[in-house]
Amino acid sequence: MSTKEKDKRVKELQVFSGIAILLVVLLHSNAFYLTNILKLEAYTQANFWVKLLNNIVVNAVAMFIFIAGYKYALNNTEDNYKEYVLKKIKNIFKPFIVLSIIFLIRNIIIYPESYAGTEYITKHITNIFIGINPAYHLWFIPMYLFVAITYPLIYKVFKNDIIRVIVIISLAFIKMLIGESTSLVVSQITFFMRFYLFYEMGVMFFKYNIKDKFKKIDKYIITLYFISLVLVSTIKDANLYGKLQFYLLSFLSISAYYFISIRIKENKMFNYLGKYSFYIYLFHEPIVLTNIASFLKILGEYNPVIYIFTTTLLSILISILIYKIIKCTFLKYIFFNSCKDKKVVSERHKMDSQRF
Repeated sequence: MSTKEKDKRVKELQVFSGIAILLVVLLHSNAFYLTNILKLEAYTQANFWVKLLNNIVVNAVAMFIFIAGYKYALNNTEDNYKEYVLKKIKNIFKPFIVLSIIFLIRNIIIYPESYAGTEYITKHITNIFIGINPAYHLWFIPMYLFVAITYPLIYKVFKNDIIRVIVIISLAFIKMLIGESTSLVVSQITFFMRFYLFYEMGVMFFKYNIKDKFKKIDKYIITLYFISLVLVSTIKDANLYGKLQFYLLSFLSISAYYFISIRIKENKMFNYLGKYSFYIYLFHEPIVLTNIASFLKILGEYNPVIYIFTTTLLSILISILIYKIIKCTFLKYIFFNSCKDKKVVSERHKMDSQRF
């Protein structure tokens, strides 16, 4: 594969990442509107339009797992597993743990009664690593690292694609079999296992060149997705609604947004959002978005369109600003890699490109 072809593929993924992060922030804005403005506990209790928006955005996290799988296959990192793992931990784990500690300390100060004693503090620290975080949105990072680090081991053992897919589908159903009666740690790990499906999906899309093979029918997949969105949004039964979201809309949404990304791969806005997607994810909650949404509520702005989209836009802009401030101050050494580290990483990227 040439460097030019690789860059082209990654550019499409950057747009895809831009769409995904926009959907994540919309998801959290919509959730705040549901619980704090409508005073509802479930989307099945909401009107059609709130449910429709939820169905559009609900699988945004799965899109990031798809990207990770696609890039794993793209970069052919199977032979450099140690380097691959260290890179993931260095680039993702460090800002995650720093933010988690900051919000844990904040909670200890604000809610000291919930953290009385070493045992309770130790429990809360441990929970961070299984996705139960004082910054609730950071549950995604342990899941992402778990899937990204363990999937290559599965790939190494099960080289045959059909057998590996069967194994991963089986793992995805373990959560249903185990249920909620087991320990919290086991329950969380089996929950994480469901996301192997989306990682594998990313691997398959690259490996079998789905972009070109489905070029003539991708518009039908996109159309099917939007029709399914409308139909699922009319369902009132919570159990059926949830199952269709995961088993139907998740795979359709990833496919549809991937094909849409190919069509708009030159879009400047989504390229920009894709560039800063990780940092938007890190900083948009639990303070920025929640405070913006709360301020709009104080102002008496209850129109769902104005409320949700204003919250989303301001949250994204302020999150990018926070990142840029951190990057220009000593805080960059606390949250991210040092300049020396970044230079080494940059040189590695250059060598990888030359290899292709």
